[in-house]
Amino acid sequence: MGLNIWMEYSPFLKIIEMTFTKYCKNLSLVGLCFFMNFNSSAQILTAVDDFSIFKIENGIYLKWTLTTGSICNGIQIYRSTDSVIFLQIGEIPGICGSSIVSRSYTYIDNNPVKNKTNYYRLDFGGSGVSEILSLEIIDIQNGEIQIRPHPVIDKASIYFNNDKNEAFQLTLYNLSGYTIYTAITTEKFFQIDSEPYNAGIYFFSIALADGEGSKKKTIGKLIVQ
Repeated sequence: MGLNIWMEYSPFLKIIEMTFTKYCKNLSLVGLCFFMNFNSSAQILTAVDDFSIFKIENGIYLKWTLTTGSICNGIQIYRSTDSVIFLQIGEIPGICGSSIVSRSYTYIDNNPVKNKTNYYRLDFGGSGVSEILSLEIIDIQNGEIQIRPHPVIDKASIYFNNDKNEAFQLTLYNLSGYTIYTAITTEKFFQIDSEPYNAGIYFFSIALADGEGSKKKTIGKLIVQ
């Protein structure tokens, strides 16, 4: 029992080191840093296992595991919509990880940016960062469509509202009004491959495949590059 307690709490020494490293960076305590011999090269790399994200009804669910021996001083959760500029959206305070067991953590982003790709990164109290994971959130209202990506360079998806999983038909037209492609789906999107088409502007319509329900017909423009 005594040995287990020592193994569990000995990482406090590492936490103290990370704390001084943080102050050395932020407060420029040159003399203290020199005396304690703490610098950025002494930061501990945190091993992360099974970092994953997926969509749930009310947001995006993040989960990850710190492998045995990985210790950090708090976990900060960051989000970006361009994978460059990240803003902190949450935090799990306190000592994280353990020297004797692996520990799992979860976080729910209740307000992801809709109709954008959301990028997520974890910061383990200055001891290391995670890889960047991304997930696109498509939010379709009645009568609206979303094309991702757009303009189309290779492949794209046309998203539309189809909560009842009805059969809808996509019809693609050229500028002369001729039908050049049709497809039917019961899903909430159509996949488009731009390879057969020249760069330019096209139009499309999405309507019930049985030809009824004209009120559910949607018309849009597709740009191929």
